[in-house]
Amino acid sequence: MNSRPFRTLIMGVAFAVVLSLTLLMQTSMALCGPNNLSDYCSDNYGMAGLPSAVSGRTSKADADFPAVDKPLLPAAGQLTHADHLAIEAEANALLQANKQFRQDISPHNEKPDFDQLVRQFDYASGFDRTIPNQQVTLQQRIDQADQELRQARDLYAYLAVYANEARFRTDRAYCPAQPVADDPVAEPPVVDWCNFAARMRESVREVAYLRMIFGQQFTADALGLHFSGTEIVGGEAFVIDEIHKLEMALEQYEAAQTAVFEGLTRAIGSGCYVSDFYSQSEWALISRAVDGKERAQHHIAVA
Repeated sequence: MNSRPFRTLIMGVAFAVVLSLTLLMQTSMALCGPNNLSDYCSDNYGMAGLPSAVSGRTSKADADFPAVDKPLLPAAGQLTHADHLAIEAEANALLQANKQFRQDISPHNEKPDFDQLVRQFDYASGFDRTIPNQQVTLQQRIDQADQELRQARDLYAYLAVYANEARFRTDRAYCPAQPVADDPVAEPPVVDWCNFAARMRESVREVAYLRMIFGQQFTADALGLHFSGTEIVGGEAFVIDEIHKLEMALEQYEAAQTAVFEGLTRAIGSGCYVSDFYSQSEWALISRAVDGKERAQHHIAVA
């Protein structure tokens, strides 16, 4: 007896079984209860694809036996230039609003908010004090700025990799036709809002600056010794207060360092990380934050 046709038949049947099982694994079938009482029952309906892509209903809400569960596919496809414009507008708004908050509490700007919120920091209330003329606490506003500046960083990072910068310069009135170098000391300051890598770096620095403002003030307050002749006024109570302020400063410096370090692990696609766009200014910020930490730790150790 010739066994070749038999073996061929067996192999064909096996292949058909394997193919059927493969297709069934990728198919979602509607299941019916007894007497077709299930809300989503259909004996004849099968849908190719994974069950997780199925949601909602195509039938009327009062239908006795709706036949199909409505498939919803996730939005997909390449972002258009219009999408990039919307992303840039959001990033711009986030950066400008929170940069303004940081500038308002910066010591070199001689703004009232610096005196009220930083130089005259209320250690009894801490960051829970309410900002004058606002309905939020200082901690809430700092947290908001921290979060939104990180969001601006991520949006600008995406644009730096994927956006058509030349086309942006024809669509945004506040972008120069050609790239220009930022000049923050000019009047008014020169900012190239379509240099997305620069704006991403600025967002990173603003988070760190926000934290270091308080770190520097807490350190200065802690080391502002009060003497009467050759004696330290306050004794042990002063030392406890000094250590508390130095610990607060240490926390702020660590937050500043973390804000910059995050770029080393923050992926933005195409094999790039945020830190790939860092300049010397961002690496120098890490050094400044570390110096502040070490100074605070030293004074805590010798207090």
